[in-house]
Amino acid sequence: MHLNADICQWILAPRFDKSLIEFQYSLAGKVLSHDKAVKFVASFDQQLDVIEAQFEDKLTQLINQYIARKAVP
Repeated sequence: MHLNADICQWILAPRFDKSLIEFQYSLAGKVLSHDKAVKFVASFDQQLDVIEAQFEDKLTQLINQYIARKAVP
């Protein structure tokens, strides 16, 4: 997936522990706080909440496509 590939790399990891945060941000192998991630993304004239919403929309679309394929015998 090339969604916002010029700004970030998406790594999907299952969250079996639902108490964990939905998104984790890192740069050069170091975890970033949400505030630092907002500042980093802002340096590209982007908004983190917009990027996250676009990602969630794309992920939902991909899940729905997967489910639709599995439903066809």
